[in-house]
Amino acid sequence: MKMSDLKPWNWFKDEESERNGNFSLPSRKDVHEMWGSMQRQMEDTYETMKDNMPSWPKSIVKPNIDVRETDKHYEITAEIPGVDEREITLEITDHTLILRGEKKSEQEDKDADGEFHRVERSYGVFKRVLNLPEDVEPETAEAAFDKGVLSITLKRISIPENRRQIKIKKKAA
Repeated sequence: MKMSDLKPWNWFKDEESERNGNFSLPSRKDVHEMWGSMQRQMEDTYETMKDNMPSWPKSIVKPNIDVRETDKHYEITAEIPGVDEREITLEITDHTLILRGEKKSEQEDKDADGEFHRVERSYGVFKRVLNLPEDVEPETAEAAFDKGVLSITLKRISIPENRRQIKIKKKAA
């Protein structure tokens, strides 16, 4: 038996092809290729825009963060170049560390026409939110800012284990 035998008979195929100008639907493979091509074009367009727009936010939108763990404390460092320490806020709420700030635009000399030739530095607000582990003592948090790097130290405490073994009984029949 051929698969075409299972397809219902189209009584109106000549009428439909005449009305639609012999239009045929693309195959699944063709549709898949068209979607893939369109997705690649959209990704290429996004990358071109991101790389060529001088005001496109690059690194300041999300400062890079490193987390280091020792037996006694956690050390968190965040790279925030070009930001004044007065423009940074740091808070802990419900075992969540929130880092906020803003890099403000600086006044610069312009050329004779009053325009920049190219601006690659980014400006704007940023925010990072880190969920702290249970063994952090929030009240002991300390922070220091030096040469565009924010260092945060959080002491660790020992957490008592709240676990007990449960005996498994055989179910009575």
